[in-house]
Amino acid sequence: MQAVSLRPQQRLLVSKRIALYALVVLIGLVPALSLPLTMLMPLFICPLIKGKKNWIAWITVPLPSVIVLLYGYHPAYAASLLLLTGLPALVTWRMNPVQSSKPESILMYVAAMAIALAFALWALYLDAWQQGISLAEFLSEKVEQWVMSHPQRTSLLYRAMSAGLLPVPDGYQQVTLLNLTIDPVFLGEVRLMLKTRVAQLVETKVPVLLVQASILLGVFTDLRILRMWGSYLLLNKTEPNKVSIALAPSFSRLRMPRRWHVVLLICCVSYFLMIGTQGFVYRIAQLAYATFETAYQLQGAAVVCSLIMGEKQERRVLAGIAAGLLFVMMPFAAFVAGCFENMFSFRLRAGDDKNEREKNEEEEP
Repeated sequence: MQAVSLRPQQRLLVSKRIALYALVVLIGLVPALSLPLTMLMPLFICPLIKGKKNWIAWITVPLPSVIVLLYGYHPAYAASLLLLTGLPALVTWRMNPVQSSKPESILMYVAAMAIALAFALWALYLDAWQQGISLAEFLSEKVEQWVMSHPQRTSLLYRAMSAGLLPVPDGYQQVTLLNLTIDPVFLGEVRLMLKTRVAQLVETKVPVLLVQASILLGVFTDLRILRMWGSYLLLNKTEPNKVSIALAPSFSRLRMPRRWHVVLLICCVSYFLMIGTQGFVYRIAQLAYATFETAYQLQGAAVVCSLIMGEKQERRVLAGIAAGLLFVMMPFAAFVAGCFENMFSFRLRAGDDKNEREKNEEEEP
């Protein structure tokens, strides 16, 4: 059996170039959104790196950094954007086809994204960090200043208290417009509660968001590369009249190798052993548990995507939307589905790369 790599269709290459140019234009128009827009660029840069005209992708790598520098942003922030686009591109450029086909290639992209995002987060509050201010204190101060100076401050605070996001200060039975406008004691208590609540959210949510973004971007970058460049034409020497096409697995077939479950279990146990600590050790524990939780949530979303799509490729968009909603709106359900994937037959077992290949092969006489 001889395998010949198939080039992707020209329309796929053109569509990714157009999407990449659109992201660069949006960064130029709205530099305040440069970080989230730059985070999406590796999804289009890395697949293009594998092609012959990869110079088109390499040209776009430094553009976000150049744009924010022209707008007067801090050089450290510009460097973080360069790291976000350049590091995954370098990983793709240095990785050979054999390495790209292994599950460990996902870990390379996840690590690259984690390093780049951590540096970007540090660059955003570099000035405050040099003054010894923590990230929670820095963000809580910024949010408090933004809310209290907002033209719709009264409406924002009233809605926050009505929804339970902010508690009513002690000594007040109810919130009135008079309290929210001219009562200095009430407003002082609200300021303090707002800063405290934001600081608590930063302490608990930022590590989770950092891990989730790193895993999601790393996984989907690797899957997009495999989807474009992982298809092969199989030539059978004994039956030269038959030609088979082997396609790369999609997100619906995403399944962690068995040895990864052991590592994730270690992360979970480490979290519970370090949960009573403080400072840097507790941050490590948070990152370990966020890795454990996000990995199984992502696998659970893949299970739902597979169940909805089945063998019908026309349901691919619907299955992707449903999996995304489950991951965002019901993360615990996705987590449970991912945890029990290896215990119950949610999907046809592919122990099994053979079964997967048989489903993706199309024979032509």
